[in-house]
Amino acid sequence: MIDNSGTYVLIANEAVAQQGFKDVPLHTGGKADVLINSRKLYRSLAENMKNRLLVCQSSHSSYTSNECFELDYTDFTECIKVLYPVYWHDNVDVRFGENEISKLCARFGVSTRPTLRSFRSFVKSHGKTVEDHLRRLVSSVAVIPVSTAECERGFSAMNLLLTPRRSSLHVTTL
Repeated sequence: MIDNSGTYVLIANEAVAQQGFKDVPLHTGGKADVLINSRKLYRSLAENMKNRLLVCQSSHSSYTSNECFELDYTDFTECIKVLYPVYWHDNVDVRFGENEISKLCARFGVSTRPTLRSFRSFVKSHGKTVEDHLRRLVSSVAVIPVSTAECERGFSAMNLLLTPRRSSLHVTTL
């Protein structure tokens, strides 16, 4: 979305150019209107999602736990890549992916040794055979909830701050 506008952004831009949307006439904004830099907005959303997804607690929570096993987002995505043969090198060695699988097993509470044995069979079969222990790990990874709750909270807060009644500010998107 940073580089290529979505369908609705294109529709909105066309409506602005035509000074109307469906049967609703559009008017030029006032001095108090704020132009939103969509590239900056999407970049900020992406960074916030990256920083807040896959953590053990809410960013609004003061609770901390030593039991919370947190992987860095980049490290976590690199660990997941070993489960997909498309990311493998042409010649993988015997110990390929052991560290990554061990980290994922710790993260999801899956037995490490049997999962590593299953992963070795998986690698040996070039990703064609998935044994039960590895299937448990793959299933755990596959059900990671993708949540935009943090972003939605931000939008809700923005909607509470930028209202016609609270201020004469109107938000315009480009």
